[in-house]
Amino acid sequence: MQGSERWLSGEPKLDDMLKDPIVRMLMKRDGLSEDMVRRVFQDAAKRLRARSGRVDRAA
Repeated sequence: MQGSERWLSGEPKLDDMLKDPIVRMLMKRDGLSEDMVRRVFQDAAKRLRARSGRVDRAA
């Protein structure tokens, strides 16, 4: 499957989302760059990993 077709079978990859023309238009409208969006996702991933680490140590 290619591009948006993959979305039909589950959660899309960030790369696929950032290639979507509608997502690109919304990012442009909101003044967001691809780098800004990637940083937000990277920060969220770090926080989730840290949170899951705290849960694992507490168990």
